[in-house]
Amino acid sequence: MEKTLNVKYAIIGENYELRENINITIDVEKGLIVNIGTLQRGFTEKPLNISAIAIPSPINAHIHSADFIFSCSGLKLSIEELVKPPHGLKHKLLKKARTKELEKSIMQTLKYLISTGVSTAADFREGGIKGVKLASKSAKKTKFRLIILGRPLKKYNMEKLKKLIKEAHGIGLSSTLSFKPSYLSIVSTLVKGEGKLLAAHVSETKSSYEEGDFEYTLKYYKPSFIVHGTYLRRREFEILAEKKIPLVMCPRANTFFSVGVPQIAEAIKSGTMVSLGTDNAGWILPSIWREVEYAFNLTRLQDRKMAEPKIFFKMITYNAAKTLSLEREGVIDEGMKANITLLKLSPNIVLTKNILASIILRTDRRDVLEVLLEGKPLIKTKLKW
Repeated sequence: MEKTLNVKYAIIGENYELRENINITIDVEKGLIVNIGTLQRGFTEKPLNISAIAIPSPINAHIHSADFIFSCSGLKLSIEELVKPPHGLKHKLLKKARTKELEKSIMQTLKYLISTGVSTAADFREGGIKGVKLASKSAKKTKFRLIILGRPLKKYNMEKLKKLIKEAHGIGLSSTLSFKPSYLSIVSTLVKGEGKLLAAHVSETKSSYEEGDFEYTLKYYKPSFIVHGTYLRRREFEILAEKKIPLVMCPRANTFFSVGVPQIAEAIKSGTMVSLGTDNAGWILPSIWREVEYAFNLTRLQDRKMAEPKIFFKMITYNAAKTLSLEREGVIDEGMKANITLLKLSPNIVLTKNILASIILRTDRRDVLEVLLEGKPLIKTKLKW
C-alpha cells in the first residue's frame, strides 16, 4: 500500500535542498520512500494534503533515559558526585528505585523524545541485562526506536557478558579507564563479532583526558564511536577523522556539569563526523532542538565561519544515522527509509530568510505535527493515515 504526502515544503536529498509543493510517496509495508516529485505517482489512495515542512527525522545520538525521574536533584554537586559510577548520586538513586519507577522514567523520556519530532535515540543503559530488558520493554510500548547500549556489571562472567551483548544493540561504557586492556579487547572482539555497536565516554573531563583515556580507548577498545570529547583538540580530532571514528558531542551537558566547553569548530574543521546527544535526561531536557541551537551558538562563538546551518542539520540527521550504523537513513530521498518529521508552518520557522537555519535555531515541541518511523506514525495525530 502506498500513501502520498503533499507538503508545502520539504528538505530533500543529501544537500538538504528546500523544495516547495512536493509529493512524497511512501510504500507503507516496506517503510520506504518510493517517489518524490510534483506529480502524483501512479495509483494511491487520496493524497494527504498537509500544510507542513517535511524533514528527515532527527536522531538523538546519546541519552541516559532512566534518570528522568531524578530531575534536578543534586544541583550543586560535581559531575563525579552526581553521575560517576558506582557511588555518584544518580547510581545510588537508580539502586533504590523500584522497577516500575525506572520503567516510568524511561517511558517519560521516550514520550518526550517523540513529542520533539525525534524518531530514534541511542541510550547508554545502566543496570546490566536487567536494565537493557527494561529499556527494550519501554521502547516496544511507545513504538519508539531505541538503540540500547548495555553496560556490563563488574561481577559479570563471560557467559553473562555474552548474554548482555546479545540482548543489547551493543556496549556503552562510562569510561574505559575502569577496565584492563585484556578485558576491553575481549569486549571489543565479542561485540564486533556480533556486528553491534561499541561506544564509550571519552575525555569528558579534564582528569580523564589527562589520564590518557583517548589513546587508551582507541588502542584497546577500538570503538565504533565515542561520546563527549570535551577536552579533545585538533590533533585528536584529526586522528578520529583519519580512523573514521564518529564523535557524539553533548555541549549542554558539558557546561551543566561544569566540565568544560567542547571545541565544536575545531572538530568540524578536522573532518570528524560529529553528531549530537542530550546526555542525562534527569539534568538536561532531552530536546535535540535546544542541543543543536546551543551547539550552533557555541560554534559561532568559536569560529563564525563554521556556523553553517547545513552542517548542524546534518549532525542531527545523516551524521547521527551513520554513527549508529543505520543504513538508508538521515535523508529524504527515493529509496531511503521513510523516517520523516512533519513540522507545522509556524511563524517561528517560515517567517525567515533561511528556513534551514530557522529549523535548527527556532523549532519548538509545539511546532511538531507528526513523526513517521519507516512510514508509520508515532504521534498519531488526526492525520488520516
